Amino acid sequence: MIEENTLKKLGFIARFNNLSNIAGYISSQGKWFLYISVALAFCFGELLLLLLPEYRSLSWFCLYSAISNTCVSVFPHEPSILFYGGIYDPLLVAILGAFSVCWIEFYNYRILSFVTSIRKVQVFTSKNMYQKAERWFSKMPFFSIFIACLTPIPYAPFRFFAVNSRYSMNKLILAVFMGRLPRYYILALTGDLIAEFISLPSWIYGVFFILLLGFAIWKRIQSKIKKIIGKEE
Repeated sequence: MIEENTLKKLGFIARFNNLSNIAGYISSQGKWFLYISVALAFCFGELLLLLLPEYRSLSWFCLYSAISNTCVSVFPHEPSILFYGGIYDPLLVAILGAFSVCWIEFYNYRILSFVTSIRKVQVFTSKNMYQKAERWFSKMPFFSIFIACLTPIPYAPFRFFAVNSRYSMNKLILAVFMGRLPRYYILALTGDLIAEFISLPSWIYGVFFILLLGFAIWKRIQSKIKKIIGKEE
């Protein structure tokens, strides 16, 4: 009897031998799991802000973290994490930032699902070069998303590959959380060290933000100029 129970337990554990399978299990429970979890997270956050008003400004951080990670955003997230990491506990900042990104990824997935159904977009995704890139992504989708979120590698193309290939939204969100959490913690910890040893004035973070924003906007303008020149040729 004991051996039978042990085997059953081992079989149950084997079904969840990696985090990707856990995400698949969550996904199989339906979209309501995500709706309820988001609602509970929001209620818990509001309750926390009422009980601990000194953390109220973190609600603006969460809002900005979500906005800066939308699929059309050019806003950098690094300055805000560095800044709040110097004020609050770095781990708390990292966790809230990661959850905010996961929350907005739910909507990013929905928006891009619509975008990928547009005829002009489908023409682009049917090209050999794109198909080749997506096939490479499909070999290790979870790991690819995780690495892109953990490192400075641009994450947007991997998000698009995931949505266009109909990769599980829950697995995508889990990979994003696993990648963003350590990345945000390192950034927040850096902000904490800067605040402790260098004590930079707040306007420095503003300048850093403007420089990163200007660079992102310039890259987009440069990309559009290249497309226009290519069409004229």
